[in-house]
Amino acid sequence: MAVDSSTRAIRKIKWIEGTSPDQRTEEVARRVIEARLLVVWEYLPLAAGGPLQEIELVHQLRVSTRRAMAALETFDALLPSRRTLWMSTQLKRVRRAAGTARDLDVLIRHLKGLQQEHPEGPYAELLHATERLREQAQPPIGEVHEKLVRKDFSRRLAGILKRIRLRGTAHRVKKPTFAQTARKELQSLVDDFFAAAANDLTNYEALHGFRIEGKRLRYAMEIFAGAFDPSFRKALYPLVESLQEKLGEVNDHCAALNMFANWPAQAESPHLSAALGAITTRERTELEASRQRFLEWWTPDRCEDLATRFDAALNGGG
Repeated sequence: MAVDSSTRAIRKIKWIEGTSPDQRTEEVARRVIEARLLVVWEYLPLAAGGPLQEIELVHQLRVSTRRAMAALETFDALLPSRRTLWMSTQLKRVRRAAGTARDLDVLIRHLKGLQQEHPEGPYAELLHATERLREQAQPPIGEVHEKLVRKDFSRRLAGILKRIRLRGTAHRVKKPTFAQTARKELQSLVDDFFAAAANDLTNYEALHGFRIEGKRLRYAMEIFAGAFDPSFRKALYPLVESLQEKLGEVNDHCAALNMFANWPAQAESPHLSAALGAITTRERTELEASRQRFLEWWTPDRCEDLATRFDAALNGGG
């Protein structure tokens, strides 16, 4: 049952179907926010109650939560502030719970690979310790789900959808079309993205900031794809998606190093300490290698080409 449900959600998690350039922004906002939040609500019980081996459920819960938060941010001006603040707070709690579990899932997969490559190495005890931490990370997902059941998540979602409209003096002017809103909102995000790209990306903090701007742009592109011609979705979006995947590799190593730096001291043993030292050294090496691969791929020509494509899509009628 869980597999069938998760498959349905995976098919609808990325794109918002049924939108077009001439629709009113309010109408699209209602469709987008409902779709994004319902996917979270579909995945939450699956991730909370599913077996730990079904790591895709937790992964998709975290992704769907991020997409839902991006939708609330995108259409913030149209939303009831108090109800939206409550929903944003709950989504952050879901994201934190799913994020901890997901980071451990990624680490476990990595450690299993290392153990297979080096069966005589120091990774077995570290793998077992990580699996115990993963077991401890599961109950908070269920606790968040139980709380949102008690708080009647579905009713609160309906309350937000019912109140989506232009506010203040904005309702007196001509209501913008989806295409008009899409170009305006995306232009701001594109500007932020390329401003971050101009920073010194040999610096890890700057590289992380660039990844965050890329993620914001990517999620917005998924929301606004229906306002543009098919090339936006089929040609431009995959370029940003590829960039994010490459930066994700760098981020995985950063996340692993951060986890090792904050490893529970009470769980350490001499063997575990040795394993932590060995894998920390290995992760630092792999982090630097992944960063170098990205910098070799993200050339000035590639950056300029992407900027030209965005300019054509947003200002050239594409």
